[in-house]
This record gives sequence, C-alpha cells and structure tokens, in this order.
Amino acid sequence: EEHDLWQPNVVGISDVNGQFDPKFKCRLLVSYDGSVSWTPPSLATTKCKIDATYFPYDTQICSYTFVSWRYPVSQLVLTPMNDKGYSVEYPSQFYPSTEWEVIDFPLRNHTFSFPDRREHHSAITLDLHIKRKPLFYEISLLLPIIIMSMLSIVVFYLPAESSEKMSLSVSLLLALSIPLLMLTAYIPRGNVSIPLLVSYLVFCMVLVTLSVTCSIIVINVHWRSPSTHS
Repeated sequence: EEHDLWQPNVVGISDVNGQFDPKFKCRLLVSYDGSVSWTPPSLATTKCKIDATYFPYDTQICSYTFVSWRYPVSQLVLTPMNDKGYSVEYPSQFYPSTEWEVIDFPLRNHTFSFPDRREHHSAITLDLHIKRKPLFYEISLLLPIIIMSMLSIVVFYLPAESSEKMSLSVSLLLALSIPLLMLTAYIPRGNVSIPLLVSYLVFCMVLVTLSVTCSIIVINVHWRSPSTHS
C-alpha cells in the first residue's frame, strides 16, 4: 500500500490550483531489484503565456515544473526516465484535439531554489509544445478577409453614376468589422503581442474608409451643377 513505503514529497509549483495531489489510491510496484514504481493518476493544471503573433499559424509552449518541497538536492534528485518525452514514445496517450496538435513533450531536470530557503531543490520541467490547427480559421477568417480586401479595389471601377458605389463601400466597411469581432473571441486577452492578422485587418479597414471618402468626393464632384454650386 501507499502508506507502507516512503514517498518523495513532490509538488507542482506551476500548478494553477497551487497543489499537485493525486486523488486516487494506487498500489506501489516493487521489483526484484528493489526498485519501486508508483504511478498515481492525477490532474495537473498549468498556465502559459500566449504569443499569438502568427495566429492562426502559432506554436505555444506550456511548462509544468515538479519540485521536491521538503528534501534538498543533496538528499533527493529527480531524474526523468527519458529525455524524449511521452509525445514521442507514447502518442496514443494524448487525447486528440480539434484545435491543437502536440508537437513535442520534452523533459529536463534542473535545480530550483525557493525565495525563503538557501538550499537548492531538484526539479523536473515538462515543456508541452503545441501547434494550432489552422484549417478552421483559414476558412472562417482568412478567406473572407482576402475576398473583402479584393472587393475594396473593385469599388473604384464602378462609375460615378452607379448608385451602388457608396453602398458597396459602406457594406465592405461594415463586413470587415465582423472578422475583427471574431478575432477578439478566438484570441486570449492576455496575449503578449498583437497578431499580424489583426494588424492587417485594421489596415484593410483604414483603406476601405479611405475608399469611402474618395467615393464621396468623386460622387460629389460628378453631380455638381450650377444650381447647387457656384
């Protein structure tokens, strides 16, 4: 049983809930050579800084650190079983996601020191490398933005006599605000940088606004008459 053998005091310092405590009881496996295996299931929750500069073609790295809270590195050393990560040797253990793809899951051991202690403690950090799947965003965001950007040029080919010249310009300006609202829902507010797609979308809205202004000037000059302007 778990209480029959000594267990290392290991905590997750990067856990959002502030603790790493296995909730399920699990028996220890003692081998003939004296080695003991203890693999209790547990749920660990961590946070990571999102850099969505190249959204939706961005890659994120989320780290989780395990450290021995009680024993210093002179008494306890945490060592990973391998340095390749479980995503390489055990890809079937990851539940497939419709939005993210696991690229790599390396493990690295290092020392960690707490602010109120002098001793160094052994630690293991797991770096989860994930890549966003861009197909959904290409169809729902990128393709409509490109089409509307091309239509903003067509406005200048319409003659001034056409009553749809202003309607098309204003409709494009309003239509470009829809992808911008969608981006605010897809991109986290804690993003460390402005995505290039947002900058491009704002630039397109500025160009469409200028095209609306030019259309107003062209229509005003075209329909001038001696009765309205001297």
